[in-house]
Amino acid sequence: HLLLIVRQVGQELEVSEAGVDRSKYNKAMEVQQKGVKIAGVLIGILFIILGLVSPMVGDMGPNSTTGIRTTKSMSSPEAWEEVHDAAVLPMIVCGVAIVIASWFVPKLNVKPGMRLLIWFVIIALAIAILLMVI
Repeated sequence: HLLLIVRQVGQELEVSEAGVDRSKYNKAMEVQQKGVKIAGVLIGILFIILGLVSPMVGDMGPNSTTGIRTTKSMSSPEAWEEVHDAAVLPMIVCGVAIVIASWFVPKLNVKPGMRLLIWFVIIALAIAILLMVI
């Protein structure tokens, strides 16, 4: 929801140079950058927390409500534990990378829509790395 609001603010401000009050534009960009930083930090922290609790979920054994539920992980209790143990480091690394990126992406000198695209690519890469582990 937050990303959609940030995107909408950016699109509303993409008008001709003559029609933009620079002080309002700069203030809106500051608000947008803060929103992106907050969202990035929260998503990164979520990845880190999930990485830290993954071994605990692995100890619970296969279940239908919690954990990494794939065909491979649900095939046996050993596979379940192995998948959750293997996911720890990539999840923490992805979380740290997202937190670090949250400080740099808002500072890029690109249009707000491009910034949003960059965020989606970073998060998609983090998810892809996790899926390779699983």
